Amino acid sequence: PRAPRPRTPPGRRLRLRPPCRPPAAAGASRMGDEHDETFETGESGASATYPQQAGEIRKGSHLMIKGRPCKCVEVSTSKTGKHGHAKAHIVA
Repeated sequence: PRAPRPRTPPGRRLRLRPPCRPPAAAGASRMGDEHDETFETGESGASATYPQQAGEIRKGSHLMIKGRPCKCVEVSTSKTGKHGHAKAHIVA
């Protein structure tokens, strides 16, 4: 059997300390302190690729898998199951 927990006397509350934060190092900069940003290229920010749902991929379409361009050879999808999720098998 476990030993009973000691109870705090009535009328006395436990004091909770705030979380301990380490002091800032001398000369350390914070995120908002940096104003001299340099950019190497002048792109518009648009990506050459875009995400696509697995059910929308068709045979013969091109896609990126782990950073490599691939052509889809075969696609098979299963019906949604009991929990509402379908599976897609893609051969590229």
